[in-house]
Amino acid sequence: MIHFKKGIGAVAVVAACATSACQSDVSCTAIGCVDGVGIDLGQLEGTDPLSISIDADTTHYDCEASLQSNAGNCAGTPLTLYSNNGSYSLRLEGAHPKTLTIVISQSGREILNETVTPAYVQSQPNGPDCPPTCNWASI
Repeated sequence: MIHFKKGIGAVAVVAACATSACQSDVSCTAIGCVDGVGIDLGQLEGTDPLSISIDADTTHYDCEASLQSNAGNCAGTPLTLYSNNGSYSLRLEGAHPKTLTIVISQSGREILNETVTPAYVQSQPNGPDCPPTCNWASI
């Protein structure tokens, strides 16, 4: 057992914790992540726009999205249509509905009508002590 005279022990502890071993500051990187739901639409025919109708629990979204641009935003909604080599996906960002009803049509023809229960996976790309924390589900 080590004995210190009064005051010396406190100095020794403070000096020891001035090293990196006792520091509690966490250094975080700036890696981001996507939060919400991704819906894989696969290959789509033609160039006519999509009519998209989504019920996310009690919130309803409608939009028309062009297939002729690389990405189409549905103005006033958190929906975005993405294209990658002719394959399309739709993102509903910042929402975590328990139930999602998706109806998509093109030129009056329904190409998707499905109700799903998304399974979210939590991601903390910079570690548990650093932001962001995202919850993402792929459908």
